[in-house]
Amino acid sequence: MSRKGTKRKAEPVLEKCDNIATALKESAGLSADVITMLVDIIPHCLAQPKDKRHKFQEDAIAALDDVLKGCETAFTKQIEEARTKLSGARDRTTPVEEARATAEDKLQQDSKNVIEERQTLANATLQLRATRSALQDTQKKQEAGGSEVASAMKKKQEVQVVSDQYELLKSGAVPEAEFDKQCKSLLVALKPFDLDEAMVMVLTSSLGKPASARGEFGQMVLDQLDSKIAKKIAAQDEMIAAAEGEKREREAALPVAQSDYDDATAKLIVRAKAFETAFAAKQDDEKTLETTRKEQKDLVVQIKTLDKDLYKVEAEFDVFQEFARKAFEELKERATPMPMETETGADEDAKIAPIVEPEAITA
Repeated sequence: MSRKGTKRKAEPVLEKCDNIATALKESAGLSADVITMLVDIIPHCLAQPKDKRHKFQEDAIAALDDVLKGCETAFTKQIEEARTKLSGARDRTTPVEEARATAEDKLQQDSKNVIEERQTLANATLQLRATRSALQDTQKKQEAGGSEVASAMKKKQEVQVVSDQYELLKSGAVPEAEFDKQCKSLLVALKPFDLDEAMVMVLTSSLGKPASARGEFGQMVLDQLDSKIAKKIAAQDEMIAAAEGEKREREAALPVAQSDYDDATAKLIVRAKAFETAFAAKQDDEKTLETTRKEQKDLVVQIKTLDKDLYKVEAEFDVFQEFARKAFEELKERATPMPMETETGADEDAKIAPIVEPEAITA
């Protein structure tokens, strides 16, 4: 029966040396050549019990101690820097939140202002349209009133022409050669006067006679025609006077309508500028709010990142302390070799030689 081989657990001293070497490689921040040199001397120094070390080994351990202290200092600095950055980011949280709330409130208020200014602008537009319509109506009425006066004066003039022609015929001032022609012309002009046939017949025979020869009926016809002509002229005078009065009223109303229109135009311009200002302020608020929201979002991401960075460096420091610094201190102060555990095989008399630790370097 063959003898079973002997097994031993992983050497604790060498494992600790490996941990220290790993820490130096990851945290020392030295050149590759220096790291290689330090890693090479670790097992030749720390694996040797304290009471068997040469001064060279003690000096090397002291150098390692300084390097590890430098690592601790670097870790401490990194932790402080990470905490400072995280604290600074968290300190900005409240101002950023307040800035966002302020931007939201301002946007809400300016949005309300835009709605109000839009309504005010709409009202001003309606007012302008109303005043423009009133001005146009006033202008049309004034033009129509002027034509009414002109029409009334034209009709009066036409009646006056008839009256003058009639007076000439009645007075006998028309030459006999022109009498019949003038008389026929007068009868045509008198058609709007609504004379009956009897009056027309008597009128034609009475116009060329002197007053003493006309007779009572003939004079009555002429008197009635005189009355009708006078009434026509008076009616036209009344129409002219009324039209002139209305024209003056319309002329007085025109500057008022023009002034109302000008005022409405000026107000519309003011309201349009106010709306543009309010709308521009609202757009600025939207941009500001978008900026503050992004800043807040970025800050949240930054805080998470900085928190992770702090946790990482603290964890790395804890690992360094636990597996490198602590192992270094233990090996540094180790005075006796660590016991070795062995397993025996099937033969009880088989003996396994213990692992020989590195010998002390002697001068």
